[in-house]
Amino acid sequence: DTSTLPSGNYRIDVHCHHIPDFYRLSLAQAGVVTAGGIPIPAWSPDMAVNFMNNYGIQMQVVSISEPGVTHLTDRDARVALAQQINDYTTETLINGTGNLAGRFGGFAVLPLADPNDPVDVLNACAEATRAITVLGMDGVGILSNYKNIYLGDERLAPLMATLNALGAMVFL
Repeated sequence: DTSTLPSGNYRIDVHCHHIPDFYRLSLAQAGVVTAGGIPIPAWSPDMAVNFMNNYGIQMQVVSISEPGVTHLTDRDARVALAQQINDYTTETLINGTGNLAGRFGGFAVLPLADPNDPVDVLNACAEATRAITVLGMDGVGILSNYKNIYLGDERLAPLMATLNALGAMVFL
């Protein structure tokens, strides 16, 4: 019942996930049809705006939910998909026009899957830097662990140092 909601659009929703069609296809091709045990829902920018309008939300700061890009086993494919998602988030949503204008912010997805692979960690550092300094995204979204390696682990120290140097907002 929306009749009890305060009037005006002033809420900012920072825990919402977008699912571009190309990302949904990538997940499906890898056999991923749920996230967090919940079927992956339909999503479009217009559906998100309609949701925001119905519930008095001015803006959503979107991020990609688990599994992020960890469903891809190829390192280069993870980089390409993360960049595609971040470019889409910036071009279509953050810099959107018409009914999308001013309605979205975004946390970048990083191409990280294996903290045991130093190149994977460096790729995540590079994409965090690109997302913040080139694309102007609001921050990065990261998972609490990758292959049961948690964020305080030394293997992730280069990423933590990069995020710190960027002054990045991190959505966990």
